[in-house]
Amino acid sequence: VRRSTLRQQKAARAQERTSARKKFDQRIRSSPEQVFAAYASIKLDEKIESLVSNDGGLTDLLEKAAGKPITFETFFGVHALPETADTDSGDAKDLVLAFDRPYPLTVQACNKLLRLQAHVRDWDGIRHTITAMRAHEMQFDPLTFVALATAAAQQHDAAWAQTLLDEAEASGLASPSLYSAVANAHARAQDIGAALDVVNKVPTFQQNTIMYTPIIQAAAAMKDYERAWEIFDHARQHGIEPDAVTFSTMIHICGQTDHFERALNLHEEMEMLGVSATEVTYNSLLFACGQRGTPEALETAKTLFAQMQAAAVPQDGITYNTMISTCARCGDADAAISYATKMEEAQLAYDDFTYNALLHAFASAQTSPLYANDQLTKNRFIKEAELLFEEMQTEGIKPGLREFNALCLVYTRGNRIHRALGVLEQMQEAGVTPDFRTQSMIESML
Repeated sequence: VRRSTLRQQKAARAQERTSARKKFDQRIRSSPEQVFAAYASIKLDEKIESLVSNDGGLTDLLEKAAGKPITFETFFGVHALPETADTDSGDAKDLVLAFDRPYPLTVQACNKLLRLQAHVRDWDGIRHTITAMRAHEMQFDPLTFVALATAAAQQHDAAWAQTLLDEAEASGLASPSLYSAVANAHARAQDIGAALDVVNKVPTFQQNTIMYTPIIQAAAAMKDYERAWEIFDHARQHGIEPDAVTFSTMIHICGQTDHFERALNLHEEMEMLGVSATEVTYNSLLFACGQRGTPEALETAKTLFAQMQAAAVPQDGITYNTMISTCARCGDADAAISYATKMEEAQLAYDDFTYNALLHAFASAQTSPLYANDQLTKNRFIKEAELLFEEMQTEGIKPGLREFNALCLVYTRGNRIHRALGVLEQMQEAGVTPDFRTQSMIESML
């Protein structure tokens, strides 16, 4: 009986929190101009914070504020509920205490303001807040430095981040989170050496994968794949196990370098370590399959796609586009059409990448062993390509050089010389200049 009562009480509290959040959201929707006035006056109360200040709730608040600036004065200058608030109704029962006084002017509250401003990339507001804090003779604490270094990383301003770290070290306020943020700033500025120097200042037992992942991603962005592997292996040798983001990054690198088997091995290792594959992980695996472009890789991609569905991992436009592209590389136009149909059933709109991948699927089918003795089907794919090209324009997607070349490839591989020449005329009318690929395809038929 006691357990049942506790469960009921827990369920009732959860329902109250959900109800309060819905009512708060309704208030925001009815008067979005009061969002900041309301948010600025919320007390640092654990219950209210759980309703309003979680990542999702905070994002909603900021988006509904319609770009109203978050200033030091706005944040600390509100003293009561908006006049239109109905504080007597039961609707405000769980929130009325949250609005009875403004934020106290403390470093902790300023840190919250800095995080808000960084969230909306209000760099001028951040500088104003720093000036106001110094005017009020407020001393930075460790979280202030972290908030500012995070903002510096978002701006790719490694110099500012390093200055903050130097100041924090001199004050004895440097924390592992600060070193991580500063390393991230150097990584975003693509200074991998400086980023590693910052991480190496942290004792090994305090290092974590969050410090290393941005550096690995920076190396990958610079196409320095060998160094990315070196950093990845170095971290693991020091007992720092990768998370889903790190694994996904390394799998994507495998795709870029056509290390198909290595990508699959990393996925198996994720499963062994109990690291759940994310949408990005699967998309990176599918990309690796497409880069390999063999029938075996296509079968692997189909299996991975099915695993995503079984694990309820979201499948977005990138997922479907990658599958269609993989089918195109393997010359299986029927499979490409199948995944395009599934994409429509998932209510995902085609983009230029989708159309381009389908056109390449129809082009590759012209020389694919799958249709070697089926000229009727190959002719059908040419017609499909023409209809698809028309549909793309009907949907408001203006074909560019890539799309014109894809259509031209369908005609050249299908031995339709006059239609290929017609593509050149269409390009001229559209103001698109042919490149060497276009010329090479035409010349191959003459």
